[in-house]
Amino acid sequence: MFYDKEVAHLFDWLDEIEERLSTSRFLLSEQLTEADRFLFPALIWFDVLFKCIITNNGL
Repeated sequence: MFYDKEVAHLFDWLDEIEERLSTSRFLLSEQLTEADRFLFPALIWFDVLFKCIITNNGL
């Protein structure tokens, strides 16, 4: 059940990021920061990987 707990934590984190970005163009301030530069490719990578896992598991 460790996996389920960690997946829930990950999606809670993604919800928090989505909430922040719904009210601001950037993650931490009103200008582009290094956090934004690292977040964007990480989200793209996660999206591609997650779709592959879902497709391969038949979910």
